[in-house]
Amino acid sequence: MVWPLAWEAPHSATHLALASAWQDVNQTVFTFVLCERREMLGLVQGTARPGHDAWDLLRLALLTADPEDRERTADALLEHFLVAASSRGALRIFARAAADEEGQVLLARQGFRRYAREYTVLCDRLDLSPAPLPEHLEFRARRPADAWGIFQLYCSVAPAQARHAEGLSSKRWGHGSPLVHALVGRWRRTREVVLADENLIVGWVRLTPLKGPSAQQLEVLLHPRAHVALPALLAHATIALRARLDRPTVCHVRDYEGIVFSGLQEAGFAVVSEQALLVRHTATRVTERQLLIAALRAQGLGIDVARYQQPEPRAPGLAHLSTVEFPLHDRTRTN
Repeated sequence: MVWPLAWEAPHSATHLALASAWQDVNQTVFTFVLCERREMLGLVQGTARPGHDAWDLLRLALLTADPEDRERTADALLEHFLVAASSRGALRIFARAAADEEGQVLLARQGFRRYAREYTVLCDRLDLSPAPLPEHLEFRARRPADAWGIFQLYCSVAPAQARHAEGLSSKRWGHGSPLVHALVGRWRRTREVVLADENLIVGWVRLTPLKGPSAQQLEVLLHPRAHVALPALLAHATIALRARLDRPTVCHVRDYEGIVFSGLQEAGFAVVSEQALLVRHTATRVTERQLLIAALRAQGLGIDVARYQQPEPRAPGLAHLSTVEFPLHDRTRTN
């Protein structure tokens, strides 16, 4: 139902199963297997993203043929995974499913909703013709301070529905402090360039060598106002990023990125898969420690937090509500 392609998954199912078996308190990988009478009915796997507030459901495999058994197996596996991820602080759980297939129906039963459609395009050999960039645009290597500008570029490209579903911030493109960037920059596997129009970043390209298959992944963001510069941006980026022209190049493009999608097709990329991007939002109670940290940050910004205090409960039962510990090893006092 949900099974990534070779270049979409950094680790195999066996690798994740072993990792989930070895982790204990700070678990960031889960593998659940459903068996009945010593017969395996299915499995589900997922991992946490950096920060642990978002998780990815990577694999959902069902080995039964009966439709009712498949629904029952999928519901049991997904419920176990969702509870486990939520107990580790997951606020969003993401999944990919092949378009117009059973996987979307089974995920929708557990509250997943589609927020975008993504195309995986592949080019066996890069052959980009050199093209001049417009004179008013500056092509340069990405700097640590560009994280906010790239985030603004993402906000100008992604619709509100996708932004709300993903909940990204400038940290998504952050590289840490300039000192850390200077120390470890030369050993980074990823390389990035940007296209700037004065102080506004209108284009961003990142190249990442992929583990396993001899391939490389290309990521592109382009502002609509700079659509004419896409062929030149791709040509300059492949040279500046030292892309391997003899290796397959993979790129994921959303349905709302029509300019990039058509430009990549003209550059020789072909669609190899189409998937629906789904998300399920969860809720978790906040500890007193987290509330205290948020209050201190608000006071540092000059925000009066007194007006946001919780009112006195009107029902007797509400007075006995308590917070839960988050994460499990964080021993905070309950109300």
